Parts: sequence; C-alpha cells; structure tokens
Amino acid sequence: TADEVIGLILAGIATAVLLTGVVWSGWRTYKIDNTMHGVMVETAKTTSMVFIILIGAAMLTSAFRAFGGEELVRNFLSSLPGGFWAQFIVVMAVIFFLGFFLDFIEIAVVVVPIIAPILLSDPSANITAVWLGVMIGINIQTSFLTPPFGFALFYLRGVASAVVKTIEIYKGAVPFILLQLVGLAIAGYYPSLVNYLPNRIHLSSETAPPPMNPQLQECLEEYVFAYYDSEGKTLLAGVSRAKGLDISYLPESQQKPLVAGFEVVMGVSVLVDDVIAARNALDAYIPEYRPLHREVRSMQRRARLADKRLAELERRIRNWSAEYDGPESEKVKFESEFAVLSEERNTQLSQVPASWQGARDGFVERAKVLKKARIRYRQSVDSAYESVVKLRSLIEDADKLAALDKELTNLKRTVQDSSPEAAIAA
Repeated sequence: TADEVIGLILAGIATAVLLTGVVWSGWRTYKIDNTMHGVMVETAKTTSMVFIILIGAAMLTSAFRAFGGEELVRNFLSSLPGGFWAQFIVVMAVIFFLGFFLDFIEIAVVVVPIIAPILLSDPSANITAVWLGVMIGINIQTSFLTPPFGFALFYLRGVASAVVKTIEIYKGAVPFILLQLVGLAIAGYYPSLVNYLPNRIHLSSETAPPPMNPQLQECLEEYVFAYYDSEGKTLLAGVSRAKGLDISYLPESQQKPLVAGFEVVMGVSVLVDDVIAARNALDAYIPEYRPLHREVRSMQRRARLADKRLAELERRIRNWSAEYDGPESEKVKFESEFAVLSEERNTQLSQVPASWQGARDGFVERAKVLKKARIRYRQSVDSAYESVVKLRSLIEDADKLAALDKELTNLKRTVQDSSPEAAIAA
C-alpha cells in the first residue's frame, strides 16, 4: 500500500542518516587527537589482561585438581565440626581475608571454582547455587573497601586532597566494611531474601504453579473436569467400594476424616456442575457486557486524565503570583482552559449510559458466584484428598513401627520396674 511505501522510504532515510552519523563520528574520533587509536589500545590491554587471568586461573584450577588439591580441601572442610555451616563460615572467612590482597576477579576465577562445588555437593547443605553465589558476591564486594589494595580506597586517594592521610581513609572505610558484613549476615540468616526477586518473577509468570498463578490453576481444573466426564463413573465406583471396606480397626480419629472424605468425593460432581454452570453463565453474559464496558471505561479514562489536568490548573490558579508567573492575562488563559476542560469532563461523564451500573452489577454478581463455586470445589477436594494421603502414610509406616516393637516393649518394662531416675536415663 501507499502507507507501507512511505514507511519504507522513511525507514531507509533514517537508516542512511544513522549509518552516516556512525561513520562520521568514527572518522572524527580516529582523526582528532588520535582518540580511537588510544581507546582501542587500552581496550586491548584490559581485555588481554582479563583473558590472561582467566587462562591462568583455568590452568591453576586444573593443575590443583589434578594433583588432588580439591580432595585435600574437601577432606579438610568435611573434618570440621559443625557440619555445613562451619564449612561455609570458614570459606567466607578465607574469601574475606583474600579480599585484602587479591582483586575480585582473581578470587572469582581461582577460589570460587574450587570451593563452590564442594559446598554444593554437601548433602546436608540444603541450599541453592543462587544463594551461594549471592553470598560469595556480597563477600567479594568487601574487597573494594579492604586495605591496602581496595579499589574504592585508591579512587578516594586519587580525589582526596593531600591533607587527608591514607590511614584516615582506611579508618573511614571500616564502618562500610562492617555494614557489608552485616548485610552478609542478614542474607545468610534469611536465605529467602536472596531468592526473593527471582521467586517473585517466577511466581508471577505464566508458568508459575498454582495457586500463585490462577490462570494455570484454572487450566488444571479444566483438565480435571474433562477427566471427570470420561472417568467419573469409574471413580465413583471405586469410592463406593472403598466405603464398603471394614475400617473398624482404625482409630476413631482416622475413621471420621476418611468417611467425611468419601462423602465429599461422592458430592464432587455437584460442585463441578456448580462451577461449570457459573462459568457458562458468565461466558454467556460477557458478549453483551464487553462493548458497554469498553465504551464506559474509555470515557472514565478520559475523565481521569482531565481530572489530573484540572487539579494542576487549579493549583496554578490558586497559587498565582504576577511577580513569578507572569501577567494577569496568563492567569485568565488558565481559568478559561479550566472552565472548558471542566465542561468537557462533565459532558464525558454525562454520556455514560444509564444501563451501565446495572450491567456492571450483573457482571460482578456472576463473577462472584463463579469465584465462590470454585472456592467451594477447591476446599472440598483438598480436604477429601488430605485424609487419604495421611492414612496411606500411616499404613506405609506400619513396618517401621513393628520394627520398634521390641524396643518399646523393653522400654515399657524398664519404666514399670525401674526407679524414675533409671527410667529417665533409659
């Protein structure tokens, strides 16, 4: 179309101008004061230094592991009393000490690849790699402030006057180092803080598990409802057979929840029908309600924008000062704009159909009925399933209890025949 041709022409012109600007700026930096040459040389030096460090670190780590150094470190950490947390504290202390003399790059590429796998492989750790990485990063961050080789201290020394002594800069950095360590302790004591943002991002995404993601939970319910339609009779027949089982040997505390769960399962079909009926009623109402909803919301949105402008105009008129804001004629313009905008806003709101409130109430009522039906269904099925899971767990643990029968019998005899002190000791 003609519009597409115009768009392509404008895009081509913009691209040509952009490329011309890039080439021209590159030529100027190359010619003026030899800027580009100096920048490229310094960039090459820095990049080469970093890659040499990385290559050397990889060689050192490989040689360290080849000669059994990793096993020595693992055995040393494993021999420490206190389990994982003792190992973790020792590693953090070593990294903090190295920060006094090594750059953060050397610590990250030499020390971390050695100790991180050891800590993460500990079965008693119960930590994530993200948490460990953040803790190490916070610890390494203190190396910017720790004398004598902290980068931040060099920066301060460079901008401070000669009157300020280096030892005074070191003393001034101590509170900030302590704050870093306090932050490290807080992150270690509350691990959930470290993973808070990734978890929030995950739990608010489309793939988040229910109930944090209501849309996914509704998808699962649709799948379950379809399964009920095809296998509902088989499920109810199985529950009926289970109801006929002799459960008199079970404790009363287990019988009542189980029987109540059976009754709930038998009535699930009614709850499912309520959810489907409420959903169908809402779906049938939406085509009628949606056009009116969009029209009214558009009017209300324009009215809200007008309210913001009116509030600003009212503030300027109320606080008008001829000395700072200009002549009185400018104030008259604002007052005129205020009157016109107020009239437009009132006109917008007066055009809202009289049927809007009733239509809105009808939608809210149907949505509320669907929400209540879903809540009743979810609460019922969760409570019914919970009793069965607990009973299965108890039955599966029967063998473990039988294995303790002899010990419990001996303990009973000891309690009956021994003095209180001996019984407590036993």
